[in-house]
Amino acid sequence: MMGWWDSYTVANRYVVCFWFFVVFPYVAITWVTVPNDITVVWSATIQQQGLIGAGFAHEAIDFLVPLASHVYVGWVNERSLNPFKSEDSAFHDLKPSDQEVLKKVYNQGLEIRRYDNQILMLQFQPSFYKKYLDAYYNFKKYKYKIGRCMFETTSVPSGWVSMINTHLDEIWVPSRFQKSVFLKEGVTKRIVVVKEGFDPEIYNSKNT
Repeated sequence: MMGWWDSYTVANRYVVCFWFFVVFPYVAITWVTVPNDITVVWSATIQQQGLIGAGFAHEAIDFLVPLASHVYVGWVNERSLNPFKSEDSAFHDLKPSDQEVLKKVYNQGLEIRRYDNQILMLQFQPSFYKKYLDAYYNFKKYKYKIGRCMFETTSVPSGWVSMINTHLDEIWVPSRFQKSVFLKEGVTKRIVVVKEGFDPEIYNSKNT
């Protein structure tokens, strides 16, 4: 008695194999790995290198930990091969649950850049934009590019404005004052005030 496979021509067998071994696994992996339509590549450091590094490090964590429960975000940290073992890493100061979230988004960051239609977040000084974009990113493939920075004076460093206007779609700053400074200095891209976050559990009297 001839089975269903024997009734197929050679060409039909190739088609079945292609769907079974290529198409179905690809669709399954994509659905499981990327649960949301929007994916975010978040480039930041958690190394506390001086006062500037410490500020960026803790703010990056304050963004990444809560964001991970809302969108599929992959954290990339180009400045360290293993950010969790570095002695100056802010990772060691976190509670265990936040450490697990950070490990999760870091592992997602190892794979996430192969997807299309992503949002790219650059959370470091604009003076480094071109260096990092040329070295690590296929910049044109990103659907939307955002920067996060601040400079707590009445002006910004030379070169920041051109980097922002050339490479980004919008920039996030922490206050209306900073927005007025960036506008005054000539930033033409969209400027959004996104205030800094904090962990309310630190100020909970039950935890003291």
